[in-house]
Amino acid sequence: MSAVIYNYKTFRGLKFPIVNLSIFYEEGWYPVGAYVDSGATYSVFSAQVADQMGLSYTEGYRKYVQVETGLLFPYICMIL
Repeated sequence: MSAVIYNYKTFRGLKFPIVNLSIFYEEGWYPVGAYVDSGATYSVFSAQVADQMGLSYTEGYRKYVQVETGLLFPYICMIL
């Protein structure tokens, strides 16, 4: 298997493993930057991405998620 190497991107003065990718939804492609986390159960995108795709993120259900650092996100709207 060959290796793929990505450079970390700087965001607010810090470096993060973010890759550019496109999501296909309802006959269209939407470019987004995605945080690479191989151990994640969920992928989290901003409300702006949902708006661009025409998704109604406010109709999802709320779920509390705690990340590795111990921070607790008050909720994440899941798209079903």
